[in-house]
Amino acid sequence: MAGLTLKWQATGETRSLASGSSHPALHLQAEAALPLTCQRCLGEVPTQVAVDRHFIFLPDEDTAATLDDDEEDDLLVLARDFDLHALIEDEMLLALPLVPMHETCPAPVKTAAQDADFDVAGGERPNPFAALAVLKKRS
Repeated sequence: MAGLTLKWQATGETRSLASGSSHPALHLQAEAALPLTCQRCLGEVPTQVAVDRHFIFLPDEDTAATLDDDEEDDLLVLARDFDLHALIEDEMLLALPLVPMHETCPAPVKTAAQDADFDVAGGERPNPFAALAVLKKRS
């Protein structure tokens, strides 16, 4: 999308776990104003999406799995092929609102699926269960 800007900053640091051990960490901050679709009126709703998270890098999956329940920060396995851009993308997607909506929609929201002339145009319709009534009389 042209004209959209994602501002982000990643800072390396050292953070301590609840156990007292220190590990390399990353402080990620990112923000963007995104034009999402309002789920009420289907118009565009500008939405500010922001991320401010800390990630602690651990040597292996087993250590991360063991410590995950005790830590507020996210735990990641330290890897040579770490992809910072993929992490930023994932975190921004997770920060999106589940249901973007205007506080008050700029246009009236249509709440009916039919207009006033719908019943007149349809005329009288036969009861779909009338055939069952005939079968019941025969038995």
